[in-house]
Amino acid sequence: MRHIIVVVAGLLSTSVMAQTVSTSSLDGCYFRKGQTSDIAAAESKLTTVYSHLNLKRLSTTNMKFDLVVSGANFHGCSAQGEVTLKKEGNSAFLELVRADTDLLDQNSPIVEACRLRIYVNTRELITEDPNPNNPCNSVFVCGARAGVGGEHFLRRSKTTEKDAIRCSPS
Repeated sequence: MRHIIVVVAGLLSTSVMAQTVSTSSLDGCYFRKGQTSDIAAAESKLTTVYSHLNLKRLSTTNMKFDLVVSGANFHGCSAQGEVTLKKEGNSAFLELVRADTDLLDQNSPIVEACRLRIYVNTRELITEDPNPNNPCNSVFVCGARAGVGGEHFLRRSKTTEKDAIRCSPS
């Protein structure tokens, strides 16, 4: 019974979210603290690392984003570009419009296959690469143990000016 209530509550919050989300309410930087270690080292010591998602409002529908992911074994991923706010059914999300990459032509098949999304709900922002081949990891040159999809940033983790150093552009 508890699981049914949680699912219904989640659906209700997503439904409300799709109607009320705006780029101005998302403007800011969100961070996630984690731990990693060097698996090749003789003594594996845990080190604190930070991932961040920085969103800057460009218009009522578009935002510039900067995503830095700290993965396992000190692997990393850094993604920048522009996303646009979309609403589909009861879901609100930001979808990639343009990837900032010097490595690939914007018209290359791999760039066109990258459909990075940032789902928005009342509790968190969740990054997703909906393509099962994860082309976004190649577009943004991610390490083997880090990627752009599956990152969760709590909305309450939005930074203040005091800790904005964690969210400086990469």
